[in-house]
Amino acid sequence: MISWGSTDMPVAPFESEAEHERPQINALLTLEVVVDDQWIDYNGHMTEWQYYKVLADAGENYLRAMGFTEEYRLQGYSFFSVEGHQRNLRECRLGTPLRVYTEMIGYDDTKLHIYQYVVDVARDIVLATGEHMMVHVDTVKRRSTPINDYMRGCLQRALDSWRPVNAPKGLAASIKAPRSS
Repeated sequence: MISWGSTDMPVAPFESEAEHERPQINALLTLEVVVDDQWIDYNGHMTEWQYYKVLADAGENYLRAMGFTEEYRLQGYSFFSVEGHQRNLRECRLGTPLRVYTEMIGYDDTKLHIYQYVVDVARDIVLATGEHMMVHVDTVKRRSTPINDYMRGCLQRALDSWRPVNAPKGLAASIKAPRSS
């Protein structure tokens, strides 16, 4: 079995590496939108910043689904995105119906690791993926802080419910340097 993350981060072991760029059976549908004309760049496809916005909106919906409530936020806690990796796999055009699915990779006392897929519903293909690390923050002190028992329970239930069986194909991908000529 493949495992990812540090030894102190609860991560369900993966059976293998995914063979394709598709959301897995446990992925949570976190956003449905249609590509608006304001999202299109001069190349005639969805602009890079809008992919990130779609992923961020889906990430917010994921937090809400796992138990991050307004009451919790008003107690002075939140999650801040601190690292992300977006992979644009195919073009996306005006009017494309999109669905974003989110899977939970793991968490520890202060971090949450998720993986997302942007799917073109009409063509049934994955257009982009996003991998994000979020940090649990005390919003008064503006510093990372350990999660409390309530949030630990939320994170564990989310990991039990929405973890991928196989390691996502693009998990921990990085930019490859161009070959010298």
